[in-house]
Amino acid sequence: MSWTPSSCVMRKKLPHPRLSVSGETITQNGHRWIRLDISTSMNNIALEHEVAGYFILRDMGQGLGFRLGMFDGAISISTVQWLCNADKFSHNPHLRLKAFFTSLYRCLTIGARAVFQVYPENLDQLELISKAAISAGFGGVILEDWPERYE
Repeated sequence: MSWTPSSCVMRKKLPHPRLSVSGETITQNGHRWIRLDISTSMNNIALEHEVAGYFILRDMGQGLGFRLGMFDGAISISTVQWLCNADKFSHNPHLRLKAFFTSLYRCLTIGARAVFQVYPENLDQLELISKAAISAGFGGVILEDWPERYE
């Protein structure tokens, strides 16, 4: 799922999974944001660059845990496809994607925009991600810039 970034206006806080140095651009444009990552080392890289955001160590496959309508927008860079992996016996990709998209949809304000940059391994993963997003309430378009990948 992807929406055109030019139509995304962010006025409040912004949850952002794998954001380190690029968070500087969001900060420079007067926005506040929150970075979520399951990796302590990725959060530490952002801290080393003195990026002015909020950092939370969290597995997004367990849901986000933010209150309803807290955010005006969301950006996900290379994160969602990792929820398709079963790195532990307890991990179910379908349930992890459902928890992520459902909780993200709930914590966005009405009319908020979300942009997801994903790198699915195959068309089955792309379909799994799309179905989870749609069942949570998201709508939009998928923009593909590497169509020969699945040929």
